[in-house]
Amino acid sequence: MWKRSAILAPTLLILSFLVPHVYAASVTVAPNVVINTIYGRLTTQNSQIYNSFTVYSNGTVYFDVRGLEHSQLVYSFSVISYGNGTMRLLFPGILPIGVQRASIASASYSGGVERVSYLAAVSGDPLQVVYGTLTGEEIRSTGFLIEFGLAMVSVGLFGGFTLIIWKGKLSDRDKVKFIMVALVVTIVMFVALQIALSVIGGLPV
Repeated sequence: MWKRSAILAPTLLILSFLVPHVYAASVTVAPNVVINTIYGRLTTQNSQIYNSFTVYSNGTVYFDVRGLEHSQLVYSFSVISYGNGTMRLLFPGILPIGVQRASIASASYSGGVERVSYLAAVSGDPLQVVYGTLTGEEIRSTGFLIEFGLAMVSVGLFGGFTLIIWKGKLSDRDKVKFIMVALVVTIVMFVALQIALSVIGGLPV
């Protein structure tokens, strides 16, 4: 029994560092997806989530972001307007904290909808509809998910070391000693990777 505990306890210790957060969305659009209308086109610049989005024949694009604003934070596009009519972009949801767009585009909020209209020709306008900025909590959540991945890698390494040692031609006492050494090495690697990611990416550990 104590042999099993010696193997199981360290594994549970690594797993106990964290629990991942999972978010769900109805529609996910990847970066560099082109949305065409009769009056222009948009290219997504980041991964985006919506309840739904619809392109209408009159050049209007309807992005339903209600309830997702604080998950997405920023909807970023590169916009080309042909200048042959008004391209309207509708974002039903809460009031954005800012809309960054070219001077030829108008932006207004009424009736629970942010309305962005392109009235003339423009090429490559970096449109951003901003609902929030990355807070300390979201940064910690991102680091949390990275730590989860590191923990899974560490558990896999430790499990592999343990399996190799346990199948070796050693006494039970020596096997336990080598398993404890493998545990120490795995934990050192786990901590070293966390520190490296913190230094390179600025994520908290």
